[in-house]
Amino acid sequence: MTRRISWPCDVATLSGLKMVIRDTTHPIAPLSIDRNMAGQEMPILRSSSGLACIAFAPAEERTTLLGLLARSGDPDDALARDPAQASRLIAATRRRGYGLRQGGQIWPHTGAVALPIRVGKRVLGCINTVWMARVLDYKEGVDRCLGPLRETQTIIEEQLTRQKTV
Repeated sequence: MTRRISWPCDVATLSGLKMVIRDTTHPIAPLSIDRNMAGQEMPILRSSSGLACIAFAPAEERTTLLGLLARSGDPDDALARDPAQASRLIAATRRRGYGLRQGGQIWPHTGAVALPIRVGKRVLGCINTVWMARVLDYKEGVDRCLGPLRETQTIIEEQLTRQKTV
């Protein structure tokens, strides 16, 4: 996918109350400016992967996560203490069909779009694409990256489903 779009991609999974980048194409992506992303933690409600994860998780899991985030002392989780605002953000993510972040306090220089990787109703992780915010606005980023990201999501989910049935 990175060869096709030139922007870096990450695979992240939930670990406690953070998303953790497990694999990345940042080191080989021609348009990456953040090379050392593997192992980086991202807040759930402030990252595209975290939003995709929580928005598309089963309702009971989503409710549990929001409750834990609301009790967290981490400033990155403060949004969860405003249930109405957190619900609006999650509902918007579900309506759109993907997690989205353009700039923001943590990574003001980038934007990102993310999709959940699911087997059945269970979200196993997320895949995202990251772009430089000064080069692409969120609409251009989504227009260029979402199609290839969906294709990659489908391939990963099909392979995981096949492994599950073998």
